[in-house]
Amino acid sequence: MKTIDRTIFNKALSSLQEQDFIVVIYGPRQAGKTTLLKSLQESLKREVLMLNGDTARVQQVLSSRDIVAIRTYLGTNKFVFIDEAQRIQDIGINLKIIKDQMPDLKIVATGSSSFELASKINEPLTGRKRVFMLYPLWASELAAFGGQSRKHSQIWELS
Repeated sequence: MKTIDRTIFNKALSSLQEQDFIVVIYGPRQAGKTTLLKSLQESLKREVLMLNGDTARVQQVLSSRDIVAIRTYLGTNKFVFIDEAQRIQDIGINLKIIKDQMPDLKIVATGSSSFELASKINEPLTGRKRVFMLYPLWASELAAFGGQSRKHSQIWELS
């Protein structure tokens, strides 16, 4: 099955591989955040721990501020992707703790409610995050999927 190449993909992948930031991807429901995470996972060709913030166990561990419990739960993975991160209580401070205590860990967090997630992570992650907005498909993405060659010219990148 052919998938649509998202404009944001290369920027997010580059931020993950080359920079020491937590990658945060905001977007409305059904914009393709989970699909983007799966595409990033496939491209990394490494073990990626995929977590869903809707699940009770993920919420319990990642809201605990207990670095020993968090480190045990995350294991030796080099990449951790957290979908629906806004569902995790105190996610901002916990991501800060994780990044400070496990600096080599690469993290992506997504949230469908940008205002809700932003209010939870902005202050604790100041200087530690690279933020992207994923909107429903751009016309250029649809054109490229349909076989027409067109440059992807717009990427919303917030810092």
